[in-house]
Amino acid sequence: MIRPEIPIEGDAVETLLALANSFLPSLDLPRLSAHSGITGSETRVGIAALAKARYQILIDQLPAATFMAWFENGRCELYVSSYIETLLGYTATEWSENPILWYQRLHPDDRQRWNEEFSRTVSSAEPFRGDYRFLARDGRIVWIHGEVKVLYDESGQPFMHGMGYDITELKHTEEDLRQSRDKEQRANRAKSEFLSRTSHELRTPLNLIMGFAEFLMESQLDPLDPKQKEYLQDIYTSGKHLLRLIDDVLDLARVEAGKMGLRLEKFSARAAIESVSTSIKAVAQKRKIHVDVAISPEIREVTLDQQKFKQILHNLLSNAVKFTESGGVVRIRVQPQDAHHFNLVIKDTGIGIKSEDLPRLFQDFQQLDSGSSRRYEGSGLGLALTKGLVELQGGTISVESQYGVGTTFLVVLPKEIVDDEPRCAFDANR
Repeated sequence: MIRPEIPIEGDAVETLLALANSFLPSLDLPRLSAHSGITGSETRVGIAALAKARYQILIDQLPAATFMAWFENGRCELYVSSYIETLLGYTATEWSENPILWYQRLHPDDRQRWNEEFSRTVSSAEPFRGDYRFLARDGRIVWIHGEVKVLYDESGQPFMHGMGYDITELKHTEEDLRQSRDKEQRANRAKSEFLSRTSHELRTPLNLIMGFAEFLMESQLDPLDPKQKEYLQDIYTSGKHLLRLIDDVLDLARVEAGKMGLRLEKFSARAAIESVSTSIKAVAQKRKIHVDVAISPEIREVTLDQQKFKQILHNLLSNAVKFTESGGVVRIRVQPQDAHHFNLVIKDTGIGIKSEDLPRLFQDFQQLDSGSSRRYEGSGLGLALTKGLVELQGGTISVESQYGVGTTFLVVLPKEIVDDEPRCAFDANR
């Protein structure tokens, strides 16, 4: 900021010097005036030299290398600020004496890309920006982000000016993140493949167990006593529960691997919602939980995967009923969001979710009620799978909750999916 004590009257040269000192007060400049015996031409030369010195100091203090290049007397002249020595170890003089030194130090693997991109800049006269590797004097590879503008004088000769700064640390960070992301993706693929193979191996013997249990319960050849029938019913019920769990694991593995497709069809949203809510009401009534359904008349037919839509709704309703105490209420609200999307809201008066647990809500195999005093059954797959099925159909899911008061899930889905529409986070053809 300019200091306020700059004189506004008196000798013009003194005023200019005071102004310069206000920008860089650490420099003790001589005081010049019209009465100092210096002629007007000498004063102009002095002021020009002062301005050049000030500009040079400003340029040298920048944490970047600035440069200018132009043609003069048939050869390329180059000016580079002194910061270039900090970047690559070569002095500004060495760069000026060898105008193609920068190209010689450009990483060989980046030269072709530079040639193509800079050619486009010259032909279009648009600013040039790019990240390139350079070889420093000590052998280091330095990433430099450069920005160049190309101008032309009256004779058509190009004049370039620009700057470059070190982004090596940023590039190393990006590479670390990329490797970490690749490692995570490989681990996810391995996990999904393992779950898929293991689940398939479990289905066959499990189906046999359930089949034999059902056969023995219904067999009239050798009647069973009530206790034996009870045991067989427990076997069958447990097997059915395990089979549903395996199906969830398989579905989640397919979604995460991007191998789950969509079977699109036009259907009545109201009919699908009422079908699912009716089956849930039977369970809710036994626990004295009221299920309230309200569907906007504007929501009629939609074009989605009907089976997956019902699975989303079933998972959310089952979850709401499970965590709502006797006498509570579960509400379903369906209304349009805009011309192309509608909202599916599931709200309960259940136990709620602690704020610190919300980030884990949609993660695989995360059961928030997982302590030694665990009261609620579950594998922790339901919400992770639900999120995948929502995103597979181009939708979003979010949650709001107050611990001890209740939880609200909001699902936003398109009213219609066309065959060529992107599948959000998951690609069915990947």
